[in-house]
Amino acid sequence: MSQESSSIAKNVVSAVVMTPLIKAALVGNDTLNDSRNHINVNSVDNVVHLQGQVATEEMKQLAGKIVQDWLNQYHSTDELSNELKVTHDDSKPVF
Repeated sequence: MSQESSSIAKNVVSAVVMTPLIKAALVGNDTLNDSRNHINVNSVDNVVHLQGQVATEEMKQLAGKIVQDWLNQYHSTDELSNELKVTHDDSKPVF
């Protein structure tokens, strides 16, 4: 197997294994398990993409921390791209 083929195979296996585990970690978090949140996880080219929406900036940061901690725990070389949109941040004053 060529080095390029080996790299592609590793990326596919990484995405297939990591994505469901990361999704489970996010869903298993009591704070993020909120009906206002819609979080999608996709792993492409050594980047874990968090996409969708969350209710607060704190939830966005928490989701990113959970994923980054998970990647660190398993010594993954993947990077995190937190593209979540905040849709209902009630902590900001309304004028």
